[in-house]
Amino acid sequence: MSEPLTAEEIEELMGIFDEDYNKSEETAANSFLKNDILLGGEYEHYRNKNLYVPIDFAKIQINNKWVDAVIYIAVGSNIKYVRSVDEFMRKFELTEHCE
Repeated sequence: MSEPLTAEEIEELMGIFDEDYNKSEETAANSFLKNDILLGGEYEHYRNKNLYVPIDFAKIQINNKWVDAVIYIAVGSNIKYVRSVDEFMRKFELTEHCE
C-alpha cells in the first residue's frame, strides 16, 4: 500500500482548475468553492465520522445522465473516491475548523 498524500501533494492535485472555480477571499489559499463544496476543506461523513478532503470535480453518469461529481480522498490516505455532488452534500458536512 502506498503512503498517504502529504498536504503539499493535495495542494498539487488541486492545482489544475478551470476558470469557473471561484476563489473565496474568506477561505485559505488553495481552497476553492464550486457547487457549494470547498476544495481543500475537511468534511466529516455523517455516519462513520471519518474526515475527507475534496480535491477536484468531474462528471459521472447516473442512469444514462451526466451529473456533476466531486473527487475526494480520505484524510491519511491517497485513495480517490467519486460521488455525485448531490450525494456528497447529503452525506458530508464541512468541519467547523474549515468554515
